Amino acid sequence: MNAIRRCFGLLIPLLLASCGKSPSSSSVNPSGTLPEYVGGEDWDDDWNDPWAQESVPTESTCKALCPVCGKCLNPDCAEHTEKCYDLNGRTKQVFDAIDDRVTKKGGAMGALSVNQDDTNGYIGNFSLNIGAVLTFAIQSPAATVACLGVRVSRRASETILPFSAMSVTVNGESFVSRGPLKASSTGSDWFEFGDAYGGCVSLTEGTNVFEFTPAEGVTSFNFKDLFLISSETLTLANASPEETHVCEKKNADGKCIDYDCNKYACLDKDETGWTEIKLEAKDERLAAIREDGVTSMYNAKEDTIGEVNNHVGQKNAFAFEATEDGYARISLEHNGCGLVKFTDLFHLFSNGETFETEGRTGGEPQDWFTYYTSKVGYVKVKKGTNTFQFNHDISPAGFNIKSITLCYQKGSCEFVSATVA
Repeated sequence: MNAIRRCFGLLIPLLLASCGKSPSSSSVNPSGTLPEYVGGEDWDDDWNDPWAQESVPTESTCKALCPVCGKCLNPDCAEHTEKCYDLNGRTKQVFDAIDDRVTKKGGAMGALSVNQDDTNGYIGNFSLNIGAVLTFAIQSPAATVACLGVRVSRRASETILPFSAMSVTVNGESFVSRGPLKASSTGSDWFEFGDAYGGCVSLTEGTNVFEFTPAEGVTSFNFKDLFLISSETLTLANASPEETHVCEKKNADGKCIDYDCNKYACLDKDETGWTEIKLEAKDERLAAIREDGVTSMYNAKEDTIGEVNNHVGQKNAFAFEATEDGYARISLEHNGCGLVKFTDLFHLFSNGETFETEGRTGGEPQDWFTYYTSKVGYVKVKKGTNTFQFNHDISPAGFNIKSITLCYQKGSCEFVSATVA
């Protein structure tokens, strides 16, 4: 057979010679080098040598490629050395989902929960919570391209595609990616977190809005952080800016004297002549009941009401007798848990009525051994018995309480034994 092919290979140049054509001496067939043809011109470049050994590109087996730059998104892929998330002069900038500036809209399964852990917390009740939305507003000083990623909980034994388990939009445009997240190393479904890289996104100068919504019918994860790898210095803005509040009732010192207003900017009020009383955590007049029926959460070692954190359903209440109508300020002394609205943690009730406030907690997240006093807000006081209750039924996150302060405007007030409604 090789002899026949060799003869036929010699015949082709002879036939072409009559047309003034000759094959290049460098062409190769399966049997070796074609004999050099002497005389005539080289053959046309588009002549197809039936035995030429053409190189056929091997199709990539990696499916985790950025849809924009084409680079790999999989840290465990050895096929591609260039990655979309390589820094190359850029920095990885992380934005916590629990931050008060990130809006957290609940869905069909209820509110998204703000949970604390040893590394600043995560958002729970995200998986399968159809209609829930996490919204980040990221400010960029200039138009640029960044690599988008998320830090979410891993699955126990399987690699997942996080961006297929949720709907993602960037400035209103749908974002799709096959960036993977490999399985947990500990066998935990929900509490080991990892980084999944989604790929390139275009950021505009100014505010850029990122929205994350759970996909229907797909078990997903707890959501910890959004991160962006960018050459620009990015900042987290308020995704749902509160209406700018201008206080119209101020005294000569510039302090608010509108005690019906509990806007955050207006919580620095004039309390001239007011009187403070304090209810310590160990005081038996403070009522509490946990979801499992336990009624005493006092921790003698720390001198706090403990177990508020991670006990959804716990209720705490206090009561006081007042000799006159007026107003009072309520403050909690608690360990650090970051800047979080009290109403993102508790349902609050003053004399049985829902109490609305923009009061916030303070301190660093998970600062369990430093205590801060934070203003919850100002309540109306009626002559006689008054009650205040905070139900821990919105988020598992919380804190330990060391004391409750009541600062009242007029007359006299005294704490009395309370019951939980």
